[in-house]
Amino acid sequence: MIAPLDWGLGHTTRCIPLAQTFIQAGCEVCFAGNAIQQELFREFFPHHRYFDLKGYAIQYSKSALALPFKMLIQIPKILWAIKAERKWLEELNRTEHFDAIISDNRYGLHLNHTPCVILTHQTEIRVPGSGLLQKMLNFWNRQFLNRFREVWIPDDENRSLSGDLSRHSLRNVRYLGNLSRLDNQMIRRFKLNVLFMLSGPEPQRSLFEKEILGLDLNGLEIVLLRGCPAAKTSITRKGWKIYPHLPYDQLSEHVKNADLIVCRSGYSTIMDLFKLGKRALLVPTPGQTCEWNRIRGQYQFIHVFQDSGPAKRKITYLFAGKRRWFFVIRIS
Repeated sequence: MIAPLDWGLGHTTRCIPLAQTFIQAGCEVCFAGNAIQQELFREFFPHHRYFDLKGYAIQYSKSALALPFKMLIQIPKILWAIKAERKWLEELNRTEHFDAIISDNRYGLHLNHTPCVILTHQTEIRVPGSGLLQKMLNFWNRQFLNRFREVWIPDDENRSLSGDLSRHSLRNVRYLGNLSRLDNQMIRRFKLNVLFMLSGPEPQRSLFEKEILGLDLNGLEIVLLRGCPAAKTSITRKGWKIYPHLPYDQLSEHVKNADLIVCRSGYSTIMDLFKLGKRALLVPTPGQTCEWNRIRGQYQFIHVFQDSGPAKRKITYLFAGKRRWFFVIRIS
């Protein structure tokens, strides 16, 4: 059984190539998650079994400064969810008798007498400006991770995308390399100047969407992917094509054809961009220090912070010879 965390869509999408590997090896794979996660999996695995598993339902704050406090008050809810999913798994295993469990960042999905592994790129938690809190969180993090048979890191040990976040002193660690569901083959070509890809928990996803829709980008071919698989309606606004979600093959085409990609710096997004060899403008979620630590020093990407208040970001195209990455960010 494969069961990813519901903290954004990336935990689910990076489990797809992992599941494909096990299926190709002859394993019977089933999945656990909420309705949105199951819908993503069914794009690839329509005939497999699914189990309903509640998520952590983490909410972000509207401002970066309030995020640490917002996360702090949700710790009891997270601990309760970890305890509840452990009980859920024990009860389910009495009838299913799983041979192995793969948990993507769900700390409660482990059993005493069944091989259980946890998939994570964040073995080291960073909390800038609070050394004591960082030590406490990393102590708890190691305690949870060490309950699993192995820790699988979706990264390359020698050419790391996750940076300091995957440094560790853990036992039984295995590096899996890049886990991206996207296809690197170009199927069809079309003109696409800017591709906006939204993702991540609310309310920051919606706030980022509102800011993007306020940009004045006339005369460009623009596609906005809202990151809402549950929504079904595609619309055209200001000449932009706006999709709630795209199947992986169409998403691969749009990423490959885009001259400029503007997106969050979630780790699964970075793995997708790296696999397809795309440069991008990354906008870390306000207050998400792990996203900033992840992209700092990554040579393929340029970052800009999403400021609060009335500041507007305007994207200006600057053609720079034949190098095909030609953008600056002006804050006014």
